[in-house]
Amino acid sequence: MNQRDFRQFLEAERDAAELRAAARAAREMLAESSLPYRRFSDLLDELLPADRTAQDRIARAVSLAASELDALRRSRLDPLAVPPYPLFCLAEAFGIELPQFRRLVEGDHIRFAAASASARGAASEEEGEAWALFDRTWDRITAENPARFNALPEQQT
Repeated sequence: MNQRDFRQFLEAERDAAELRAAARAAREMLAESSLPYRRFSDLLDELLPADRTAQDRIARAVSLAASELDALRRSRLDPLAVPPYPLFCLAEAFGIELPQFRRLVEGDHIRFAAASASARGAASEEEGEAWALFDRTWDRITAENPARFNALPEQQT
């Protein structure tokens, strides 16, 4: 392993450690109460660290552009406009099950869909395609690794 590879490895390890820390805090907080949030952006704003560098590490850990994670947090980006896999990784890290997660994503998406439909005069096929991609991605990743996503704690290894 050369110096560059080693630095990249250390950087990835720091990114993963940041995600694990946020995940622990999220799971503790969510264990104390039900999911009180109506939108994914509200949840992210509550659970992500205030430190932008730490937030950027979490974005890298789930393979999401830092600017996209920040825009999602600020409700400036439709969650269905980004690849769903990183979003599922966040949901899994925070211990949020698919039905709850879908409801949160839908809460943000409705705002963007309404604005888009009103600008075009009608809802588009793109919305259906976005949800289809969301569902296909969920089906694929759970088929690939069913024990990882939303497994009960005693099932995780």
